[in-house]
Amino acid sequence: MTQYTLDFDTDAVDISIDKELNRAVDEAEIQLNEEDYPNLAIGDEIIVTKDGSKLFGGYVIEKESDNKTLNIKCNSYGYQLNNIYAEEIYENKSPEEIVQDLISNYTDLTYSSTATSGVTLTRWVVRGYLNEEVGKLADILQWQIKTDPNKNFYFEPAGYESSGKTLTYGVNLIDSTWKFDTTNLTNWVVLKAGQAKLNTQETFSGDGSTTEFTLSFKPIEVRVTVDGAEKVGGYQGQSGIDYYVDNENKKIVFTTAPNSGASIGVEYTFFKPIVVEAKDNSSINQYGIYRKEIQAKWISTYNDARKYSKSYITQYSEPIKIGKLKASIDTELRPGQTIRIVDDINNIDEDLTIKKITIKRDFMELEVGSVVTNILDWHAAVEKRIKELEKELTSTPDILQKYLYFSENLKVGLKITKIEVKYRYVNTGIKWDNADSVWDGTNVWWGIVYPLILGHTAYGKLGTVTNRLGLEKEEWQTHYLEES
Repeated sequence: MTQYTLDFDTDAVDISIDKELNRAVDEAEIQLNEEDYPNLAIGDEIIVTKDGSKLFGGYVIEKESDNKTLNIKCNSYGYQLNNIYAEEIYENKSPEEIVQDLISNYTDLTYSSTATSGVTLTRWVVRGYLNEEVGKLADILQWQIKTDPNKNFYFEPAGYESSGKTLTYGVNLIDSTWKFDTTNLTNWVVLKAGQAKLNTQETFSGDGSTTEFTLSFKPIEVRVTVDGAEKVGGYQGQSGIDYYVDNENKKIVFTTAPNSGASIGVEYTFFKPIVVEAKDNSSINQYGIYRKEIQAKWISTYNDARKYSKSYITQYSEPIKIGKLKASIDTELRPGQTIRIVDDINNIDEDLTIKKITIKRDFMELEVGSVVTNILDWHAAVEKRIKELEKELTSTPDILQKYLYFSENLKVGLKITKIEVKYRYVNTGIKWDNADSVWDGTNVWWGIVYPLILGHTAYGKLGTVTNRLGLEKEEWQTHYLEES
């Protein structure tokens, strides 16, 4: 692979660079004089600079030539995630910790985000190409994946980072077109949440004959007193109790009627549906009524329901702004950052999120807008997506195989194998020991044969009774093998 550095203003005949929110890979289309780059090939690295700053970095994925002009298409450094396969198992890690580990260990990119999600994954299995595996985690959090020309990798919510830049009409903002989207405009919300668990107390008076007392709500947990003394509860037909609870009919049933005039106290908990309304009268006066009913059964407290309603009205009581801008080229901007827009002609002065950047020869086009995220909606969606993915993972045979593969690489003990081997010895009659080597001058070899032991005073002698040349002996020996 060859690296080429191109100057935006002088080396390219024509050039266009596209960067978009929620798209991990930026794209560049570049037209060059072919005679200047005769050996440029697919897979080569391309770095585009402007005024000494990097504007794009990536790899050539397509090229087309007419023997005069060379047209190439490049994808940014994030493209390498498509070709890198990873297998890992994580426990009790956040999505961003998992992504950071994958990027650091499998790529040459630098993880450069500081955003934290507050989400912990009990167990997460990675088995696939990084673009898919990191994409799953981005989908869970509704975060973006981006790389920059310096090989920095970003995993964070849109709008998390401020660019610190301002586009001002008449200075570096050349032109602007604005659209105000009322699709999600809501200035009156009726929130139907789950059920809140509440406490209450009711009192009754005994008459000496009545055994059943009806409550206002279906009881969950009950405590009953008669004249201040706590009574023993149980189930219908149980011996030794003072009362039982008929939940469906909302009744306390005594086994013996309390005395006439007795004070009966019932403390209990019950569930009550949560319904909360919120309005923005200023928005209603300006735009008319935009009413919306929201089902949010996962909310279980009035406090959360009120927070949710207020948050929703705050974010949706005004039309969403979408701006298409033409501005001077800035090499440091990237989608997902916020930028201040000062447009006196359209009475706009606020921070908006960059959704798309297209860099052309003499200017850049930007799409900016409001990014609305209701935090309670976000948490509910995250929980739902995690459950769906966990269900998918636990039902996939390949994942089970991964767990087995992981276990097989753990050293859990030793396996002992017993084997027996037959050895066959041949007496060579050879010994290199000047003091003890003896030849008896006969051709008769007899006696019990042992292996020749070099240097031994008895078994190392040539022609001795204990060591006869050419004779054999067979012997079984036992060995034990250990396997990890």
